[in-house]
Amino acid sequence: MPAPKAKPTLNPIDGGEEVKPVSRLARMKANGIAPPLPWVELPEMVELLMEIGPTIATGMGAAPIGWDTISHWKANTGGLLTPWEARTLIGLSSAFLAMAEQAKDEKCPAPWIEAPAEHNRAAVAAQVDAVLESLAAAAVEG
Repeated sequence: MPAPKAKPTLNPIDGGEEVKPVSRLARMKANGIAPPLPWVELPEMVELLMEIGPTIATGMGAAPIGWDTISHWKANTGGLLTPWEARTLIGLSSAFLAMAEQAKDEKCPAPWIEAPAEHNRAAVAAQVDAVLESLAAAAVEG
């Protein structure tokens, strides 16, 4: 028995038409914002990963590449990799997939940005409150 399809999200404002989710990257590009990217120490390894494919499709969804994927890539392209490079590509694939899953949450920070500590959040919230209170007070006076 096939799994039931998920119900589409409907937008009541537009007469109940289906709303398709838009990624953060798509929203940034639509607003003319270039997404910030991290510095990469070995860009050639990232290029290789993207050439081989960062993940493979399986019956249960995406999975990291493995030795068989690398072996097929080498056989088809004549590419040469050291054992260190092959292990690194497998590790990068696992990290890519893990981050891709985490990034489905809209509040997920970029992987190269340290998540703010809870005490920093409280301090920032207090500063924002103070600024808003002073703006409100200035608006009442003026």
